[in-house]
Amino acid sequence: MNRLKELREKRGVSARKLAEQVGFSQTKICKIERGEQKMSTPQAMALADYFGVSTDYLLGASAEEIFDKFIDTYKRNFREFNVDASGRVYGGYPSLSPEMSLKVGILDKLQDLSDVKNLAAVYELVSSLSDKEFRESRKHN
Repeated sequence: MNRLKELREKRGVSARKLAEQVGFSQTKICKIERGEQKMSTPQAMALADYFGVSTDYLLGASAEEIFDKFIDTYKRNFREFNVDASGRVYGGYPSLSPEMSLKVGILDKLQDLSDVKNLAAVYELVSSLSDKEFRESRKHN
């Protein structure tokens, strides 16, 4: 399932006009909408760019799937694990700026709010971020 027809109709664009705008044939657009043909990666990227959505959204992913994929990508690409003197393992995002590391940490905790400890950790991290932003705004005024 993809959201191409829904997005196209919401924007009020005909299949012909969309085809002209993105450089595909009208037949290709119609076949994709009917599920008779799959989009290639470059086609999905062009259509997502045209509509201002992610390719994941265009291809039918739910909000939860998009969020989880985003967080999992950050974990895979930027998270590093360390071990302290007592042998406790902890992770962080040292290659990101401190502010971005904090934001990703908050999102990471939000990914599983079924644990009350995570909710407390989110509150603590958000408070920390808010305090930093407040102090920074006071410096510039």
